[in-house]
Amino acid sequence: MAHISWKARLSRLGRLFQGQFATWTDSNLRGLAVNRDLVTRDAACCLRLFIRARKGSALRRFSLLGKSGVYRQTLMGTLGLYLAFLWRRI
Repeated sequence: MAHISWKARLSRLGRLFQGQFATWTDSNLRGLAVNRDLVTRDAACCLRLFIRARKGSALRRFSLLGKSGVYRQTLMGTLGLYLAFLWRRI
């Protein structure tokens, strides 16, 4: 339960503004690219949309993120994901 404390949330928000999540995302996307032949066609489509969603205008980013189907487990997490896309921090 420690990961849902206000202190933990503020820590994650700080890392978001510092660009740490974008760095982690870049690293994870490189790993997925190396193993793209191991994912299903649907997963590959989701991945392509997510990659494209990281570029372009805010409207385009939101549109592609929505089409990709990527979400977080909680409403607050998903809202945070969209804010990260708005601020180009993921």
